[in-house]
Amino acid sequence: MLKQLISRTTPKALKRMARKWQFRDLAAEIRKLSISDMGVSDGLAWVKCADGPKFHGLLPDVHQRHLCQCLQGSIPVINEDCFYVVREIVERYVVPRSIPGETVSNPSPYMPLRDPLNDFDFPMDRRREIARIFKPSPGEVFVDVGAYMGFGTMRVAEHVGPTGKVVAFESDITNLEILDRNLKENGFENVIVVPKAVGDHVGTAKFFRDRGTNNSLRNDVLGGLGINDTKEVTVDLTTVDAALKTLSIGSIDLANLTVNGGEIEAIVGMADALASSPGLRITIAGWYKRGDGRRVCEVVEPQLRELGMEIVIGRLGRVLAWKKGVGESKTDQKSSTTVS
Repeated sequence: MLKQLISRTTPKALKRMARKWQFRDLAAEIRKLSISDMGVSDGLAWVKCADGPKFHGLLPDVHQRHLCQCLQGSIPVINEDCFYVVREIVERYVVPRSIPGETVSNPSPYMPLRDPLNDFDFPMDRRREIARIFKPSPGEVFVDVGAYMGFGTMRVAEHVGPTGKVVAFESDITNLEILDRNLKENGFENVIVVPKAVGDHVGTAKFFRDRGTNNSLRNDVLGGLGINDTKEVTVDLTTVDAALKTLSIGSIDLANLTVNGGEIEAIVGMADALASSPGLRITIAGWYKRGDGRRVCEVVEPQLRELGMEIVIGRLGRVLAWKKGVGESKTDQKSSTTVS
């Protein structure tokens, strides 16, 4: 009888224990958050941190809910409806994917590639150097292409402060609603939202949405990922140069391009900004494969080198680039910042 009981109950219990063990580092990160309140309003979950913003986001899917249930006992009591937002705080605000080097001073074993710098095998002294180069400073102008729900955008806005500026591009309707709410309710007046996709011309473009997500990708990129269940969407398209001209912004200091395979066209559409911004640093999600089989990083490398930028490419395709001489001014060092 005991054997039969164990055989019926152990597999489920073991799966739960295995999942809890698998996400133990996430649990540790959640325990560090000073969550003061949470709830659901207007169909969106929200989480308030005592020493940070109030975050609005999506309700969890069935997999997120199951993970929340598995982690109970190893994390503070969390409203299951708010678990996805809590996880997004850890993954996109605590360590923004737009700021390489955030884990240099605060290492974390959870999801290392949240930090773009972890795509590189640099020794610690070089990691610290590049982290200094890419850390936003007060008063700087940051272009965030693919702002999503704004968790990383808010962190960048905190870095550049009231004298700085963040220009956030986002075209997805759901993401835009959440992004606007996050910015307005937290009083981020230094962020300008451009509700358009970014490319190499001004007009409209067709993207394809992976059903069940709020991410839009190029059709050839989706095909390369083996995703066939898609929905076609038409979005307004602009270039970074056109948007900056409208905003009377002549030069920028940092840029993050995360547009799911369209980074090549985004680079073409910001040629003026790249040429007129002597202190520019840029990070690009370059691992997506296009229809011709080439990764984005392989195509943008010569584009950026022609503009006189230092460039390094990570194991999986993360691109970090900066104008020559930027490292010297940022680190107050006389040595070259070229990374080989």
